[in-house]
Amino acid sequence: MKTSTKMIIFTHLYNDFSGSPCVLKDAIDSAEEEGVERILFTSQHRGFLSDLGVKKVVVPYFYAHHSFLKLCFFLLSQTILFVILSAYLVKARLLGKRVEVVVNTILPFSALWAGKLFAHRTVSYVHEFSVQSKALTFFLKFITAKFSDTRLYVSDYLKESYQDPSGQVVLNGLRGDFPLPIAQANHSAMAKQKLRQRRVLFVGSLRDYKGFWALIEIAHLRPNYAFDAVINASITEYRTFCRRFFVPENVNVILRPSDLSDYYRKAAVLLNLSDCRIFKETFGMTILEGFSFACPAIVPSEGGHHSFCHSGNSVMADVASISVVLTQLDQLLSWEERWLELSRGALETAHTLSNEKYRARIKRCLLDF
Repeated sequence: MKTSTKMIIFTHLYNDFSGSPCVLKDAIDSAEEEGVERILFTSQHRGFLSDLGVKKVVVPYFYAHHSFLKLCFFLLSQTILFVILSAYLVKARLLGKRVEVVVNTILPFSALWAGKLFAHRTVSYVHEFSVQSKALTFFLKFITAKFSDTRLYVSDYLKESYQDPSGQVVLNGLRGDFPLPIAQANHSAMAKQKLRQRRVLFVGSLRDYKGFWALIEIAHLRPNYAFDAVINASITEYRTFCRRFFVPENVNVILRPSDLSDYYRKAAVLLNLSDCRIFKETFGMTILEGFSFACPAIVPSEGGHHSFCHSGNSVMADVASISVVLTQLDQLLSWEERWLELSRGALETAHTLSNEKYRARIKRCLLDF
């Protein structure tokens, strides 16, 4: 067996089933190559990063709702990360290995410090515009700009927001388990089913800026349409929400399903109702996932999704004007020729952003040191 001459250490603060660890999982898999040792530093929680075939170092992280406690736990985690990671890096350098540190999201800032001190290269993989605290956001962005050698952004819009001309854009790709080839082979049959049922799909959370409240309003105004709402929330959280809003009978609510494929397959239109006045998508993975099932989308006018959304696969409408959203939705569900055009365009876009092509793009970036 060939001795590893390169080491890539990936760091991620909080392992869960959200978007950024899902993307990192594919990035880690893409870097598998003879002579390259991969190590993952992440938290003790279950998530997309739990069962990878690489060495894992647990960096304890505890979440708290109280702001001060949350900050204390975060700083404690960063201190532990800096100490352990520095030790690994020094040992690797003494063994004569070339070492790279890949920091996923802007949160694990101490990994950038350790990488700058002891690694050959540090890479920031940026997924977010900001974090909850403005002061912390300023600090993390400053550290990212000053201590990383390479910065990778998941969309052009995100890169522009950081005003980073030297940064690189690596668009996300579909997860490896999405059946894109099946959708391509059966587009005609899938389109007939979608047009027959004319279901509208919303995927999001209960946070106000994600727009579930707007979906409820739209459903009230269009009682003849059938809506599926896939919500990332617990039963308790959803019941609390229902005390504020009445969910009409034409909205089928699904809480945290293990697989979204059936809902994408049935949907004729995907609604993204993120309020871009207070929140902008950095990429829009659910839009791309819908595209892989030939599902055109109604999307906000601003955000990272415009790296792959255009007039050939989607239409724009902002939740600030529900009437415009309704007009676009009515047109899509009644104008079959236009719908078919957008459906084919959505599938073509998904093909250009397949999992295989993403892995090839990110691999070139990660192994170039």
